[in-house]
Amino acid sequence: FRKISSATVVGQEVDDLEKDIVLFLIAYRKAFKTIPPKIHFIEDHLLDQVKEFGWYSGLYNEQGGEASHQTFKKKLKNCDHIKSEQERYKTAVEQTTLANILRIKKSEFEHRME
Repeated sequence: FRKISSATVVGQEVDDLEKDIVLFLIAYRKAFKTIPPKIHFIEDHLLDQVKEFGWYSGLYNEQGGEASHQTFKKKLKNCDHIKSEQERYKTAVEQTTLANILRIKKSEFEHRME
């Protein structure tokens, strides 16, 4: 996946990637009973992102999820002044979502500038 995170993937490369993912998942499912988040990402999201953007930003994997969780915890702490627990969580979720959108857009912009 290092290759697709640093270069634009098009045409036959996308087709080859799709075949490789299918073969990998067949072997993986034979060997293991459970699917961890990283494998779920490969199975259900990686190819969609490559097809849509022509590259993989790295933001939609378990590290991205962990980063979002850390961002959420910081945003929630910054909302301590809000009395209502429901409003506190709602505000933290909204701020985290906005931060994630901005991070994705920044990554897309930086990739296009390369």
